[in-house]
Amino acid sequence: MEAEYTCRQEVTRLLTEETTRMKEILAEFDAKEVTRTLTRMEEENRKYDVYLRQKERMKDFSRAKKEAAKRADIEEYERNAQANYTSEEDREVQVAVGAWKVKMAFAEAARMEEAVVDFEAKMQEQIQAIR
Repeated sequence: MEAEYTCRQEVTRLLTEETTRMKEILAEFDAKEVTRTLTRMEEENRKYDVYLRQKERMKDFSRAKKEAAKRADIEEYERNAQANYTSEEDREVQVAVGAWKVKMAFAEAARMEEAVVDFEAKMQEQIQAIR
């Protein structure tokens, strides 16, 4: 009976030691996990901030593109109005120059559109990377 009692005491002591050791390991693991989680959250916040800044730049770019298109329309209107007051030869030259400027404005708009598409694609890639 005494041997059984001593055996139980030893088992209880070993279980207590093991439980204490496991608690220490779990506490250390929890601290590491919290640190990893916080680091991951900070990284996600940085990525989201980059996304928001890119989105704002995209809006600025779209506004600039619309303003450029308006300027091209205004210039074309002014050229047309001016062409009404010139001679026939001058009018032909102005029409050719106006057509060339309109062509250049559309080419610029097309380049800007390509830049927007490229920028949107990059932004979508980054959004996917964040997710």
